[in-house]
Amino acid sequence: MPILATSPSTVVHPEIPYDKYLVELTLAPVVIANNIEGAMSLRLTPYRYLPDGTLDTNPAGIRQEGVGACYAQAETDPVLAAAMAAILPAIQAFITARGY
Repeated sequence: MPILATSPSTVVHPEIPYDKYLVELTLAPVVIANNIEGAMSLRLTPYRYLPDGTLDTNPAGIRQEGVGACYAQAETDPVLAAAMAAILPAIQAFITARGY
């Protein structure tokens, strides 16, 4: 499923926007004494398909976000909280379905 850009940019073929993202998402636990926190890194690379079928990326349009304390920040960041509320149960469902 392509991840769509909300503000696509154009280059060489101005009529064809970079309207999708290649997504790199890293989630990692951060253990501090008896507490577990989470860290997240997100990198979005815009891409599009040219008329000849070539996949064209736009490295100049890369967007990145990193959060070192996801659980703490989610308390005041409703967008992050909503993403975590969707992603973490999906990961749990995958783990359960695989029997891990």
